[in-house]
Amino acid sequence: MVSNEFELVIIGSGVVGLSTALAAAKSGVRSILCIDQHGVANSFGASGDGIRLFRLSYYEHPSYVPLLRQAIEAWKELGDSIYVPAGGFYAGPIYSELIQGSLESANLHGIPHEVMPSSVARSKYTMFDLPNDYVVFFEPQGGFVRATRGTWAIARAATNQGVKFVQQAVIQLNPIGTRWQVETKETKYLADQVIVAAGHLTGELVPAIRPHIQSQSHLLLWMSYEGLEWKTAPGFGIMNDAGEMLYGFPAVDDVPGVKIGGHHDFSTSSLEGQESRLRQLAGQFLPSLSGEVLSRKSCYYDVSPDTNFIFGEVEPGLSVACGFSGHGFKFGPVLGELAWHASNGNLPDELAFLSVKRYV
Repeated sequence: MVSNEFELVIIGSGVVGLSTALAAAKSGVRSILCIDQHGVANSFGASGDGIRLFRLSYYEHPSYVPLLRQAIEAWKELGDSIYVPAGGFYAGPIYSELIQGSLESANLHGIPHEVMPSSVARSKYTMFDLPNDYVVFFEPQGGFVRATRGTWAIARAATNQGVKFVQQAVIQLNPIGTRWQVETKETKYLADQVIVAAGHLTGELVPAIRPHIQSQSHLLLWMSYEGLEWKTAPGFGIMNDAGEMLYGFPAVDDVPGVKIGGHHDFSTSSLEGQESRLRQLAGQFLPSLSGEVLSRKSCYYDVSPDTNFIFGEVEPGLSVACGFSGHGFKFGPVLGELAWHASNGNLPDELAFLSVKRYV
C-alpha cells in the first residue's frame, strides 16, 4: 500500500525521473514516489526504446563532455553491454556544425579521434557513400546505449533504495502551504518537494515552463539491408549542407533492420514528409539499404529554445528536468544527479547554461 505523503514525488518514470529518484535516495531522502501514466520503460519515449546513439565528442556544447564521461562509467556500473563503444562515425562538409563542433569538443577535452577524407572513409566503411567534399570524424568511444536495459537497471537500483512507483496520470499540481499536492485520476499525494520530468508533457503541469517547451514528433525507421557489414557498423550521424542530420545504428536492435532517424531539422514536417526525406537521404548515403521499411515508430521530443537541457526550481518546492531535445538519453544516470542538485540550488557554475533560470 502506497502512502499518500512523501518527502519527494517525481512525475515521470523514464530514465530522467528514475535516475533522479535514485540520486535523491542515495542523498538520504527516504520517502520517494515516482508517478508515470504509462509505467516504467514504456514504449512512448526513449526509455523504452531498443538502442540510442552515444556520442562523446559533443558538437552541441563542449561542456557536455565531462558529463558524458561520467555517464560511460555509470552505465558500466549498472550492467554489462548497456553502453557499447561500437564507434562513432560522423560525416559532413568540413564547415558543418557536426564536424566543427565535434572537433572543438575533442580537441578541448583530449578525446581520441581520427579525421579522414570521404575517399578513405568509403574504403574502410563500405556501408556509407559520401560526397567527395565531405570529411569523416571517427571516435572509438562513440556507439550506442541499450535503452530499455539501462532504464530497467536504474529502476531496479531505485527500488533497492526504497523508491515506490505507481502507474497513474497526473492531472494537476497545487501548492498546499509549503508543500505540493499531486493530484491523479485515482488519488492525491502530498509532497515536500516535486520534480517534474515528464518529457513533452512537462509544460502541461508547470505553466511557467510551458512557453519554453515545444513538443516535436520524430520518426524512426527500421530498413532492410544487404551485407553483413551492418552487423558491426558504428553508430553514425551524417549532416548535409542544409543542416539535416541522418543518424543510425548497426543492425543489432531488438527490431530487425537498420534503425535510422533524423535530428531536429526534420521536426517541422509531417510524419509522412519525414519518412519521404529519410528514404531520400538513406538512398543517397546508405546504398546497401534496400529501401524496404520493416518497421516504423514516432516519438516526441521536448525541445527547449536553445536545444539545451533545463534543470532547476521554478517555484519553491517545484522543479523541472526537461528540454532534452532528442539528445538526452545517453546521459542517463548522470541526469538524475543534475536534476536533484539543481532542484536544491546546487547546479555547478560550469553548467549554468542548463539552468531553468535562463527562462523563468
